Amino acid sequence: MNFTKRTPKETKIFTSIKKTRLFLLFPATQAFLLAAILIRAGSGHTNSSIVFACIMTVFCILSDFGIYRAIKESSKKGSLEQEKQFYQKQLDMQTAHYEAFSKYNASLAQTRSLLEQQAQGLETALNMGNYTRASELLADTCNHLKDLDPVTYCRHKIINALIFVKSRDMQEAGISFSHSIELNENLPIQEMDLCRVFSNILDNAIEACLVVKKSPAITLQCRIIKGYLVIHSTNTVLEKPKLWRNTLPPSSKSEPGHGQGLKIIQSVAAKYNGEMVLSSAPDGRFSITVMLVCSACTAQ
Repeated sequence: MNFTKRTPKETKIFTSIKKTRLFLLFPATQAFLLAAILIRAGSGHTNSSIVFACIMTVFCILSDFGIYRAIKESSKKGSLEQEKQFYQKQLDMQTAHYEAFSKYNASLAQTRSLLEQQAQGLETALNMGNYTRASELLADTCNHLKDLDPVTYCRHKIINALIFVKSRDMQEAGISFSHSIELNENLPIQEMDLCRVFSNILDNAIEACLVVKKSPAITLQCRIIKGYLVIHSTNTVLEKPKLWRNTLPPSSKSEPGHGQGLKIIQSVAAKYNGEMVLSSAPDGRFSITVMLVCSACTAQ
């Protein structure tokens, strides 16, 4: 997939222009009003009109500066609130992760107890020459040993833990999950940003699959391709979604933070000079691809 790569300097300039659009509206409007007043008065070149224009210009500059500061502070408070919500979500995720691992450890303890019993039964069967029973117990033991395999989705510990929690949610909801994730530690991408992308992708996919009655499924792929970290996910949907400007239409749900997932993913993609692409197919599947510039990354 082709798209133009922006340099960090270009991205910074582009972001700065977007943030100051609202502010530039005020001085432009004020300049128009001053010109209209002067024209209306019919004395555009008299000393009194020039003095009046200068005084009004000073007041306009001061008011614009105050408005700019207010917008900047409001933006900063919004960012802090967003970070607060993110860290709260991370805390909830970690709590769920610990609970899931506690259940997993309890399951391992139960499996260990079964293996001890089967080992004793195997020894008894061999001593008695009952090789048929010993063979059955050995087969059961091999099956239980499979339950002791470590849960590993990728080499990145935090993302591995995140996917572990989400996979348990899928399992409880009866959602099929297939994955191919090549992700190591020490990437030049902040862990918080990776968590934002993976968490929102999987949350949206799970929510979509919960209303699908026939064979709900999610696939997740991640790998390094030509200097980009590419994350691709597909999921079944109840009906083909209508895309609007490469995103979904605004959500009508009123839950706090609902409908913000794609915006968060888009902001992370922009931060790393990347792109988010959505698509839907007639076969009842929705897909999202996120590409992040990762020039220091190598294929794994």
